[in-house]
Amino acid sequence: MILLWIIAFGVISFPFDYERVGKYYLGDAGYGVRKGIISPYRGVRYHLKEFSDNPPRNDKELFNLRHSSLRTSIERCFGVLKKRFRVLDAEPFWSFPTQVDVVLACCIIHNHIIGVDPLDSIMNNGLRGSPLANDSTSRRVQQSKREV
Repeated sequence: MILLWIIAFGVISFPFDYERVGKYYLGDAGYGVRKGIISPYRGVRYHLKEFSDNPPRNDKELFNLRHSSLRTSIERCFGVLKKRFRVLDAEPFWSFPTQVDVVLACCIIHNHIIGVDPLDSIMNNGLRGSPLANDSTSRRVQQSKREV
């Protein structure tokens, strides 16, 4: 809902012409139907657990299933970033443009770290919940197995 507020009060505008470029914001049901924001269908199953025993029965349910899956992945990625860079989880004290730059810098550093160390403990705990991620000995064994 913060996005709606900052757009409505002119704090920022859409950073791109979404119709021409084909880029959109992913929003939850609270955003409703708005230009540039993809939100789920209302009154249709949405949460991933609702589909565990029952596959989607129509196009709207399939859309909501994929929307929910994408949203969950995005939230998990932000969780990993906040865990790695505590400054992202604190009350912002920089100007909005600086906040954007800080988030981008954190993403770049994070991508470098996982490129250098694919068995990084934050990634293993944050995305896969691996109990082996904190044990440095098992990390070395896993890495040596991977290299063979």
